[in-house]
Amino acid sequence: MEKDTITQLICKICGGPLRDDGVFLECLACGAKYESRAKKSQNEVMLYNAFDELRKGEFEEAADSFGCIISKDKNSHEAYWGRALARAGVLFVDDVDGKKVPTCHRISENSFLQDKDYLAAIEHCDGEVRENYILLGNKIEKIRTEWLNKASKEKPYDIFICYKDSDTENGIERTKDSYEAQNLYTYLTQAGYRVFFSRESLRDKIAEQYEPYIFNAIKTARVMIIYAQNPDYVVSTWVKNEWRRYAKLIAEGEKHSASLVVVYENFDPNLLPSSLKNRQCLDGSKKTFLGDLLRHIEKVFEETTCSEGSGIEKISLKSGRTLKKAKEAGTRQIEQKSLNLNGIDLSLSEKKQLGVVKVMAQNGLFDEASELLDSIIKANPDSAEAMMYKLFVKYRAMHVSDFVKIDSFSDSDKAEEIISKSNKDFAVSALDIFYGLAVNLVDVNEKDALALLDSILPYSYENSKLNVEKLIKAASKKVSPAVFEKVICAVDSSDVDLHIKYLYEFAQAALARRQYSVAKMYFMRVCKIDGGYTDALRGIIRTTALSPLSASVVKYDAEIALPGHFKFDEFEALLISLDKDGQIREITAVLDALYGASVTANSVETFNHVLRYFPADVKEIDKQLTAMTDACMKSGFFDSAVYYLKLRLGYDKENPDVFWQLIKAKAKAATDSELERSGADISAMPEFVNFLAVADEKQTQNCMRIVKSRKIEDKKGDNSAYAHGGTGVEKNSTLYKVQQQWDEKREKRESQKVSIAPYILSTALFFAVFAVSFVITIIAETQNKFPGAAFVTFVLMLVFAVLSIICLVLLKFKIKKYRDYKLNVVNDQYKNEKFGGVKNARMQIIRASESGESAVGFMIAAVIVLVVLPAVITKYENIFEFNEKRFEHDDEKDRYEDEFDDDFDLEDYLNSRGLKLKK
Repeated sequence: MEKDTITQLICKICGGPLRDDGVFLECLACGAKYESRAKKSQNEVMLYNAFDELRKGEFEEAADSFGCIISKDKNSHEAYWGRALARAGVLFVDDVDGKKVPTCHRISENSFLQDKDYLAAIEHCDGEVRENYILLGNKIEKIRTEWLNKASKEKPYDIFICYKDSDTENGIERTKDSYEAQNLYTYLTQAGYRVFFSRESLRDKIAEQYEPYIFNAIKTARVMIIYAQNPDYVVSTWVKNEWRRYAKLIAEGEKHSASLVVVYENFDPNLLPSSLKNRQCLDGSKKTFLGDLLRHIEKVFEETTCSEGSGIEKISLKSGRTLKKAKEAGTRQIEQKSLNLNGIDLSLSEKKQLGVVKVMAQNGLFDEASELLDSIIKANPDSAEAMMYKLFVKYRAMHVSDFVKIDSFSDSDKAEEIISKSNKDFAVSALDIFYGLAVNLVDVNEKDALALLDSILPYSYENSKLNVEKLIKAASKKVSPAVFEKVICAVDSSDVDLHIKYLYEFAQAALARRQYSVAKMYFMRVCKIDGGYTDALRGIIRTTALSPLSASVVKYDAEIALPGHFKFDEFEALLISLDKDGQIREITAVLDALYGASVTANSVETFNHVLRYFPADVKEIDKQLTAMTDACMKSGFFDSAVYYLKLRLGYDKENPDVFWQLIKAKAKAATDSELERSGADISAMPEFVNFLAVADEKQTQNCMRIVKSRKIEDKKGDNSAYAHGGTGVEKNSTLYKVQQQWDEKREKRESQKVSIAPYILSTALFFAVFAVSFVITIIAETQNKFPGAAFVTFVLMLVFAVLSIICLVLLKFKIKKYRDYKLNVVNDQYKNEKFGGVKNARMQIIRASESGESAVGFMIAAVIVLVVLPAVITKYENIFEFNEKRFEHDDEKDRYEDEFDDDFDLEDYLNSRGLKLKK
């Protein structure tokens, strides 16, 4: 078969080699399959070109090309498939085994499996091609969900710097753009912004898995800066991919219209793509560039701070809406059976024999009882009482209470036979016994319980409802959906309230046992029957938040602050079922949980959205707004704090604390001391005058002190319009303040240099004395030398061991301080360096300090071992024995001297002891 060399030799998706089996073309790398075509068509060439653009990462162009093919051929499944891949940014990369695997470069919050082009591709193909699409689609969806979850755990960014890092086509390992972008990153970071700069932000990430972090950065950044010294770099594949995604968010209204900034150097801005020419473009070579950039960023941030409004765009919901309850529960009913009204009564002799069996069983004579029962059943095969006793004997049960506690039961068919052959009175008794047994088996042997329930549930009698309720409780306690589903089928479907009760209780039990998926399923079944069942609607929220709190309690825990743990559509459904007072209680409970959790971008976003549901005046939730404001201030979410403070000003304009907090939030200072150090010109803020109008004398004095301290600092500096050697940074700009703080810190460090030499010398001296004392002590102990000095050196060894450890601990602490001092010195030396150096210098200092700390730790351990180990082995017995002997010798000498003084009479001394002196 002749094949087109352009369209048939390589895989359109990944570029790998194809194998032709006569029916399909299969890629040996990624496994993609195509229908084998015998002739070349215009669409085939267009498809090849479109897939070629996709493989190069030109997703927008590829999507447009696939769109052109679809406009000409509505049945082209390959075009639909290609456009779905382009929209998701799917490329195929080499795996460790040489195969091609999909990776996403444009993850979305929407499921790939629900993409309209993906569904169209599946619809317009069949056979192995369709199976391959489904297989790859599932792989892509798995990657999307995993990476989206990973992205949700990342912190938000303020600014995204977009630039060309390397130019491999021209042999440039790192571009000039990269160096200049890093300088810009340093300045903006020092100015207090959280900046995404791929060389730093992705340093410890795997290359094929950059997308979650890039997605999070683009999604959360409030400003994107494109930096370029070459117009070609702006339209390079991955740079273009980043700024186009951000531009799309602007078009969708998610970003400020002026938040995409182009910084160009050394080329005419008219060379920029047409879609960027009308953006904010700044010349990076101008002296005033940094000041202009910071002013523009601050303006965008000011305008995007929660729309800078003092009001809330409310979401109105109908309160107290009564939702209809279903007339029937909709569960499958068990086919009911009636009890036998014509059962055979026992003869008098059989009753006597069964009485004997009962006595035997109660006395443990089970084998004898079994033989007697066999004879009764042989004479009367329909004797239900005898068959029942046979079961008792078989399971060694002396009483009914013993029988219902057995842990296994394999005679469910016998149970049904007994019930069917019994008269009504005995059947009722037997059913009660079997229901009791089933309740026990639910907890210990679910399989046998299910088999027994099949035999007894169909029978309806006066105790059925009570026994079914016991089974429902047992199934709920065990959280056994299988048992519950079987038992609920025995409940009359027209008794809707009873169905709701049982379903809700089971869902509550599953929730308490943290079986959230089971709980959610049953809460939803309750809502399907009764759409306005408030507690069930709250239970659904609990399962999403993975919270075991009872669904009947109007309370939430901190779990709802986590990404994906609180869904607004579920919350709206709950609010609709409540009246206005109930909505206020519910919303207040959610807000309490959110400000009590750790403040994150997600918790703030959730708090803001829930505020929009509040049906009354916001002053009624002043406690929640105040607490969230304080939490945001402590966590550095100053923009959100500004929003909440403006809401509070809407109803509390005479509160100086609100105005003062608003001033601090705008200056990005959590405390008064931080405000004073920030150098912010608070007198220029509109809130300054309002604060002074309502502040008391003490508050006014504190405010004026901060204002005066700033003016004093300004006079110390250069009063010209530009400072720091003509760098183009305006004096009152944020960057100027950052540079001024650098200079102050450097001067302070130079005047307070840290030295560790005295500590090293002291430690060395004490350790040397300790070592000498240790050697002398060991020699004295092991070889009995230096008996006179042994004990003294032993004491000296202990004293200098303690002194050595103290000095080593102090030295370890000083090494850390010395490391910090040297790192700060290095930062100052390299702060204006464009081509690196600081990283290597910092690593050398850190490694040296780590080595020093390790050495100190080793010496501390060595001293302790040298003191403790000999003491454990020898216990210094010779030294202490010699010392004791010396003391005993001294005592003996003193006693002898006391007895033999100058008046000593030898003869009298001997006579006193019964001795005589020979002449």
